Amino acid sequence: EWANLLKAFADAGPVEYNNDNDVNLYKAGKAGIIFDGTWNISGFVETLGAENVVIDPWPTYGDGSLSGYVQTDNIYLGSNVEGDDQAAGWAFMEFFLSPEAQTMLGEVDHIPATLGVEVTSPHLQQAAVAFEAGTAFPVIPEMGAYWGPMDNALLSVLNEGTDPAEALQEAYDAIVAAIEEIRAGQ
Repeated sequence: EWANLLKAFADAGPVEYNNDNDVNLYKAGKAGIIFDGTWNISGFVETLGAENVVIDPWPTYGDGSLSGYVQTDNIYLGSNVEGDDQAAGWAFMEFFLSPEAQTMLGEVDHIPATLGVEVTSPHLQQAAVAFEAGTAFPVIPEMGAYWGPMDNALLSVLNEGTDPAEALQEAYDAIVAAIEEIRAGQ
């Protein structure tokens, strides 16, 4: 259903996928909407002016809403770390996730990774609201199996007019095979 929706976006105007044409058109004021990552907020604001950039929550559709992945950078503490090194690692992670550190990161346009941190930037506030309806990014090795097949499926639907059900079935088959390979190697 969602692939048909993406295909229908072309009824409203040109659709770009997996390139920077959408970003360039948006920055030039030639696209009224863009689905993009938060890494481009500052570039949009710089080019278009803060008053001309708004981050809306994900649109509703049918009985639900569209959703994008919400992903943070991760901090890892090795299982072989012991003693003072382990204590220092835990202390760093605790500080990094503290309201104080998250507030400092928010002051330089990073979206806090923890709840309860006041953000003063209207664009970061809007992004945080949009993230509330997002989908947590699965941090698993199998995610690598999805990118190529799904990109190919969407490109074939959007650029070549392939039937969405056919393209998604082909992607599904490729993903299942790739996951089996990944799991066999573990």
